[in-house]
Amino acid sequence: MCFSGALARPSGVYLALEVSRRCVFSLLADAVDPELDFEGGDTYAVSMEKAELKRIVDANDWLWESWWPALTELSPEQARQEVGGSFASVLATTAHMVGAEMVWLERLKGHPEATFPPAPTTMQALLENWSRMATERQAWLASADPAARVSYQFTGGTATNSVAEIVLHFTGHAHFHRGQLASQFRLLGLKPPSVHFIGFFRL
Repeated sequence: MCFSGALARPSGVYLALEVSRRCVFSLLADAVDPELDFEGGDTYAVSMEKAELKRIVDANDWLWESWWPALTELSPEQARQEVGGSFASVLATTAHMVGAEMVWLERLKGHPEATFPPAPTTMQALLENWSRMATERQAWLASADPAARVSYQFTGGTATNSVAEIVLHFTGHAHFHRGQLASQFRLLGLKPPSVHFIGFFRL
């Protein structure tokens, strides 16, 4: 069921939602593909404080840091073994996740034509790429305006979203694929890290 209204949470994020009859399909598809956009009549407005913007990115980084030890401990064979999912292996899934965050940071920094970088062939190289990107993103956050509008190109054309909307999108995209990583670990006979977004806010 689609709905409209205002939701608030004590941590300071306020989501003003106005969702049309296609809202469920829009939100689900957005989680699956970071390139999809649903502007026009099927959008929701997000208002966020600057401090909360940073907290959400920090939580996303904390989750990554909790996962990297398990990811880098995989053998090359385990990382590349095809077990199914949106991307067939742990390495491919992780490469997609890191690449997506790199693309979004470039867009946020004013490069609307940014595209996915070449995917590294080892988990260690992915970690190094992510670490560099995360450091650059923290520097960007120092002057980021959650309400600023960012225009960019994607596979469907050109779109414009607020910084807050983009941050919610790329962190949600990471959560979606992190769930797939957990399933892939189990299919490999391994135990995935047990960490959740809410855990950061309990620290």
